[in-house]
Amino acid sequence: MSATQRDTLTVPISEVFGPVVQGEGPLAGHVTAFVRVAGCDYRCSWCDTPYAVLPEQWARTAERLTYLEIVERVVACAPGAPWVTLSGGNPALYDLEHLVDELSINGYKSAIETQGSTWKPWMEFLSLVVWSPKPPSSGWSARAEAEAPAFAAHVLDSGVPVAMKVVVFDREDFLWARRMHDLSGFADAGRPLYLSVGTTPGGDLAEVRRDVGDRYAWLIQQVCDATPPLEAIVLPQLHVLAYGHARGV
Repeated sequence: MSATQRDTLTVPISEVFGPVVQGEGPLAGHVTAFVRVAGCDYRCSWCDTPYAVLPEQWARTAERLTYLEIVERVVACAPGAPWVTLSGGNPALYDLEHLVDELSINGYKSAIETQGSTWKPWMEFLSLVVWSPKPPSSGWSARAEAEAPAFAAHVLDSGVPVAMKVVVFDREDFLWARRMHDLSGFADAGRPLYLSVGTTPGGDLAEVRRDVGDRYAWLIQQVCDATPPLEAIVLPQLHVLAYGHARGV
C-alpha cells in the first residue's frame, strides 16, 4: 500500500468521544477516549449500540474518516487521555494498523473490544485486547464457540496482553462464560476472566441503577457459590450506573 493509499483509506465511524471512564473489563475505571466503528458481523439480541451495528442505521449516520482524521478528533476531544478504546460494532473487521500506529505516535495506548470472530495481524500492535465472546442470551453463542479456538490461538501466540470479558444476564450465561474460559485455554494460560453485569436499555436513571445493583449482587453470589471455586473479576457496567444508557459517555 502506497503512502497516498494509506492516508486516504477510510473507515466508517459512528462516533468519537471522550474523555470518559471505561465501564467494563480490565480497564474499568481508567480514563479513555472511544472510537466506535460502524459495522458488525453479529446481531446480538440485547445489543446496546444498534446505531453502530445495523446497516440500515449506521449507513445513514456514520462518517467515513481517514485514520488521520480519526486521530485528529481523538486529540481534539481527549488530549490527555492515556487510552483509546476501539469499539463498535466490531473494529476487527477493518484494517486499523495505521490508526493504532498514529495513536501511539500521539501518546495513546490502544485497546480493542471484539467478539473474537476474526483475528487481524495489526492487533499484535495493540496495548490490550479485550475478547468479549457472546453468551447464550445474545443468540450468537454457537457461532462464538465455533470461532473461539482460532481466535484464542492467535491472540495467545501474539503475546499481546489479553483478557476475556463476558456479559452475563442469567445462570446459563454464567456457566457458559466459565466453560469458555476453560475451553479457550485462557484459564490454563493465566489470562483473566471478567464478568460484566448485563443490562438492557430502558427506564429512568434511578430504575436503571436499582436494576444494575440487583443484577450485580446476583452475579457476585454466583461466583462466590461456584463449585469448584472460580477466579473471576466481577463488575457492574460502571458507565450505566453513572449515566444510564446515554450515548457519548
